[in-house]
Amino acid sequence: MQTTKSLFKCPSVVLAIFQGAPGCVPWGVVNTYLNDYLSTNRGMTVEGATLIILIFGVGNGAGVTFGGIGSTYLYSNYGPRYPSLFSGCAAILGCFPMWFMLNYNFNSGNGNNGIDNGES
Repeated sequence: MQTTKSLFKCPSVVLAIFQGAPGCVPWGVVNTYLNDYLSTNRGMTVEGATLIILIFGVGNGAGVTFGGIGSTYLYSNYGPRYPSLFSGCAAILGCFPMWFMLNYNFNSGNGNNGIDNGES
């Protein structure tokens, strides 16, 4: 308990907690509702949507592992600035596959390569 009290006296720890805790909520929502969204709104089978969740989880684990390895390498060889640049670029690049997955029409037979442009 004493250690916890001493941690909360450090402003950077408090800032990290107040910044990080709300940032976890969207990923909890994605993990909870993505299966239902893909099967109900995007036309996937429940089995296919569950497979996407499995792939999402495996990709998350691989990203954390290789991100840690890459960040350690960058920090050791190039200094403290580059791991944060690496993490930021990876987070931005991760938006594109997510966008594609949310906008792909899995039951596409209309010749538009499955991308749902909102026109019916």
